[in-house]
Order: sequence, then structure tokens, then C-alpha cells
Amino acid sequence: MVDVKKHMNIIDTDKKIKKILNVKTNNVLKQEIKKGEEVLVSELPKCDICGEKAKYDSKTKSGPWGYLCEKHYEEYGVGKLGVGFGQKLILRE
Repeated sequence: MVDVKKHMNIIDTDKKIKKILNVKTNNVLKQEIKKGEEVLVSELPKCDICGEKAKYDSKTKSGPWGYLCEKHYEEYGVGKLGVGFGQKLILRE
């Protein structure tokens, strides 16, 4: 026998979760990004050189890719954003 109250609570909980996810999804969609040049992240990784918060996932002048803070991007990054060069990391709101 099905417990109707329990079943209705599950349906209500499911609706609440979908509503929360929809609100979060809409907030992300409202955040404008430049395709290929920027990427949304849930948290900023550490710079591979100094450990500060990275602002870029970039190819370096010497070839390898890495997470770079502003200072190290200016010093070691290729200086161009886009596919094959690097992306600016944008923290999700």
C-alpha cells in the first residue's frame, strides 16, 4: 500500500528542488560571458606559480598551460584570449 502523504511530500520536495535549480540556472544564464575567451567557474583555482587566486587558464610563452593570477598572466601568458590561447576565469554569482 502506498503512503499518500509520504508520496506527496516527495513530490513537493522534488518541485522545490527544481525551482531552486531553475533560479540558480537562470542566474548563471544572466551572467554574460565572451564565448571562447571567458569561462564560468564555481571557485577560482590557485595560480600554479604563486598560489594566489588565478584569473586565467592560459597557455604560457614557454608552451605549457596553467592557472595564472593577473600578475603572472601578464608576465608569462601569451597575452591573447580565445580558443587555443586561454580563457579568463569568471566566478559564478
